[in-house]
Amino acid sequence: MQHKPNTKQTKDDIDSYVWLENQSERRANEIASALQHYLKKIELKCLRAKQKDLKIELYSDSCSSQNKNFVMLTIFMPSDKVFGRVEKDYRRHEVLISPKQYSTILEKHGHVIKYGEDWFTYDMKTKAKQMLKAKLPFKISQAKIIHFTLARSRAL
Repeated sequence: MQHKPNTKQTKDDIDSYVWLENQSERRANEIASALQHYLKKIELKCLRAKQKDLKIELYSDSCSSQNKNFVMLTIFMPSDKVFGRVEKDYRRHEVLISPKQYSTILEKHGHVIKYGEDWFTYDMKTKAKQMLKAKLPFKISQAKIIHFTLARSRAL
């Protein structure tokens, strides 16, 4: 979800990354790959608009099922409003039996980014191990705020 403060949320603000259980699992590599795809999409959009500054805030609710670890801090934009609207639409149907039915509902609220068509899984675990050869001075699972800064050497 990308959304400017104090503005109305639109369909163009919402990207839903979807995949079926038989296509891939829901582990760190899949979540990190979806996030990487999303961030690259935002970067391209900013480059096209010649936008020099961009602030991205990523949040984690520290849910134990999200399995925070060094591979991927499972992070999500605040999107409770979107989830609420989608859940409301799901409940209007007595039975949803096909993936297409779910996608149709999601498409009413934003863009549906499909695994295997629009984005793919990469081995982020190996990349993270290579990048983090040194031991971190803190436990990821106990971290509340981690600040990353990307310095660009090229002009936009």
